[in-house]
Amino acid sequence: MADPSDIQAKIAGTLGLDEGGETAVANLFGFHERITHASAENAVTNVANTKVFVNPYPYPLRLLGASYNPTGAGLTADNTNFATINVLTDDGAGGTPVAGLSAVTTLNTSVTGATGNWTQNISENFAVSNGAALGVPVGGVVWFNIVKSGAGGVDVPAGELTVLFQKL
Repeated sequence: MADPSDIQAKIAGTLGLDEGGETAVANLFGFHERITHASAENAVTNVANTKVFVNPYPYPLRLLGASYNPTGAGLTADNTNFATINVLTDDGAGGTPVAGLSAVTTLNTSVTGATGNWTQNISENFAVSNGAALGVPVGGVVWFNIVKSGAGGVDVPAGELTVLFQKL
């Protein structure tokens, strides 16, 4: 079986040069997975690592980004009591996120240097915090967790997590 990245490079070199080259062609091979976070969390309870996707394809994937769309309600940001939502990956061999393949994207609900307030049905984009962890090998797993900070934490509303991938 041909390496998909070799095929993408060939298409980019012959057909995609005037459209942005390899980057533009690689974006043709992207897709997303949408995961529903069904219920709001209480303010002080963390959400443990939860498996949301296993790479079933015969080729590795690259995690391009993620967004969270609060469908239940909005959220008022706070610099002391906030939540950090993480999307993590693993190598498919250990069952839990492993060192070097974790903390891929983070969404933080504090006011300063983070997302600020959330509005119902307005997506919040994650920032990539560990470029080395963007790979999802064959059989690799994508995880979701919520870590609360401060004495009171914050209620994370129900919503939809969308994870964007690219075929490698």
